[in-house]
Amino acid sequence: MSLTPRDIAKMLDHSTLQPYLTEEDIRKGCEIALKYDTASVCARPGDMKLVSELLRGSDVKVCTVIGFPHGNHKPEIKLAEAEAALNDGCVELDMVLNIGKLIAGDEEYVYSEIDAICKLAHSRGAKVKVILETCYLTDEQKTLACTLCTRAGADWVKTSTGYGSGGCTLDDLRLMRAAVPESVQVKGSGGIRDLDTVLAARAIGASRCGVSATVKIMEEAEKRYAEGTLAEATTLADFARLVFSIMPAVAGGVRVAGDPEGLVRRVAVCGGAGDSLFDAVRRHQADVYVTADLRHHPASEAREAAVNDRPYLIDVSHFGSEWLWLTPAAAALENVLGDQGFTAEIRVSGTNTDPWDFVLTPGLN
Repeated sequence: MSLTPRDIAKMLDHSTLQPYLTEEDIRKGCEIALKYDTASVCARPGDMKLVSELLRGSDVKVCTVIGFPHGNHKPEIKLAEAEAALNDGCVELDMVLNIGKLIAGDEEYVYSEIDAICKLAHSRGAKVKVILETCYLTDEQKTLACTLCTRAGADWVKTSTGYGSGGCTLDDLRLMRAAVPESVQVKGSGGIRDLDTVLAARAIGASRCGVSATVKIMEEAEKRYAEGTLAEATTLADFARLVFSIMPAVAGGVRVAGDPEGLVRRVAVCGGAGDSLFDAVRRHQADVYVTADLRHHPASEAREAAVNDRPYLIDVSHFGSEWLWLTPAAAALENVLGDQGFTAEIRVSGTNTDPWDFVLTPGLN
């Protein structure tokens, strides 16, 4: 299944952690997160009440940092900071572990500190991401940290604060993903500034990325995964075969106009008769238009007016073009009725209403 911009947005923890940010900056940061519907806003502890208020009623979660950025606060200070954040509406805590204690091999100290934060957070319905600050650790220490986080009940392991000597690397994400079970998620953070890096992190298995370049990343995502845009370009012939494969069998089959080897990326679709919409198809610069009941003159005129031979045309049956949405429509209707307290069995008719029984083509009789 192709990604959507929302899939990308729900990987992003929009960061507003810089020390110089004003209240107006925090408000603007929350506006960005709400515009794109990101996974969370990760803000400074002192901003929690404001962020909670600004995000109330949305799907964007309230997140903050604990023991940030060095991780060497006393455990009781981290606990107090976490409790204050939870009281202010925070539901995700990004906690920096004690880096020096980990490097020194004091496993019990590191484990106990994480365990205490996790128990507090989970008792309040919140989740915990533990920041390792991987730039200071050997691979063995990173693996050990992941093991301690897992044993303590952390929900995520996270690479970096963004304030260390280095940030997120794909190698670290691979190591961390391999070091924790599927029940523990992985977050990359620190130096992630473009969509390709987010996608690379996703491919490795990261479920979140901490970023401040949210606008840039989302603008790239909206351009690449715009509605009606295929994840990868394909030939008109291959795309037509795909359309044919998902349509119900009818005598008329699928008719195609255009270069079979021409590349297709942007697709316009209209169920039912669609030859009155060519102006809209051209306005949206579609490479191919999939619709039904294309008449001779409108189709011919569209091909004559084509720019760089586009839009190509794929003409399917009227019945088939509308049949495709019946199953999801039935499911949506059943959900709406269920929400209103009604129990109903919704059935999609299997009757083929296409009026044609057979077709003769050159070479066949």
